[in-house]
Amino acid sequence: MRCDTGCGQCCGVVPATETEFRRIERFIAEHGISPAAHTDGTCPFYQGGSCVVHPVRPLVCNLYGHSADPLMTCPRGYNVNIPERDAVRMIRANGKTLHVLHELAPNWEEIKHMIPGREGAPG
Repeated sequence: MRCDTGCGQCCGVVPATETEFRRIERFIAEHGISPAAHTDGTCPFYQGGSCVVHPVRPLVCNLYGHSADPLMTCPRGYNVNIPERDAVRMIRANGKTLHVLHELAPNWEEIKHMIPGREGAPG
């Protein structure tokens, strides 16, 4: 799928499974990455016009722009849809979502009330 440099329109609240979350935690520790303290809902790993955890990004990021679901459609019209059965298979194999990447942001306590269903998440 085509992406414009510096776009980031798809980099909002990112749900992640426990496995994805822990993999990202390890990756940022190994690479000295600090999550950004965005206050507008932007993913804390969208920095300098790109994803700083791209090699280990969650499945939802991989699926974005490849689904006909209106919440997963590229607003710039670059969608390259995969069959829905393939997306569902990938999601089921990936496990249950337990986290959002914003939990790793330094301002999580200030913004967690903005994330639907995450008010009681650990800080």
